[in-house]
Amino acid sequence: MWLEKKVVINEKDVTSLVNESDNFIEVEIPFSSELSSVSINDAIEIDGKSYSISNVTNLGERDETLLIYIKKEEKLNV
Repeated sequence: MWLEKKVVINEKDVTSLVNESDNFIEVEIPFSSELSSVSINDAIEIDGKSYSISNVTNLGERDETLLIYIKKEEKLNV
């Protein structure tokens, strides 16, 4: 289910749509020149938790929406 949330990317607060499952998180943000340089391995903060971006797509290459894909890291019990 897509939920509207504030995320932090490159120290900028962004209103986004977030879809979270057990293994991954998808984040849609409006395209902007400030965020057009977002790339793989950049940090993104969602609900106070920091993640590493796995992939970024400019949807339809129309410079309207960026889709960010995040693989959730599996935590091992040691």
